[in-house]
Amino acid sequence: MPGTKDNPTAIPLPASAKVWYDPTVATASGQTQQQQPETTPIAHFESAPPQSHEFGNNWLDVNANYVVYAVKNGLVRVLDRRSPNRTLLRGHTDKKVSDIQFFQSGDVLGTVGGNVLIWRIYDAGTGADLTAEKLLELPPALGATRLVWHPLNPNQFWILHPRQTSPPPPPSTTTTTTFSHAVG
Repeated sequence: MPGTKDNPTAIPLPASAKVWYDPTVATASGQTQQQQPETTPIAHFESAPPQSHEFGNNWLDVNANYVVYAVKNGLVRVLDRRSPNRTLLRGHTDKKVSDIQFFQSGDVLGTVGGNVLIWRIYDAGTGADLTAEKLLELPPALGATRLVWHPLNPNQFWILHPRQTSPPPPPSTTTTTTFSHAVG
């Protein structure tokens, strides 16, 4: 069982945290009870029900290093999970970001908000905010609503967009465009 000699019920957190969490606390009557860790909200946002052509889109994504979510006016917030560092990504042509996707658990991020932007997120080690390098920008003329990464290759991804015909097709009809681009 994990713990220390002073506190055998303590649970170690990741080594980088250098702290322990003790799930029990003594009450005035001498009994122990489970306590919950204190949490702090990092963002509050309303999520609208997805439109039919937005099925499967992500407005939030998490990997081992970062939490990323869409905010107002086409902006994207990135938070470092190991430090208080963060950054705000700008550059979308629409006021609404429709999809956010990390490539696997790495530092390459794709965002869709009218145009499609591919970013590399990293901590420059200066103790300041995170750094975001724009690797690729595709124009809004594609009408993209979603980005899907190739499962093994960050240089390949698919862009989904509603079919542009007249009269409008059923909401579930989409077409797919494939792009291949080296991201460094």
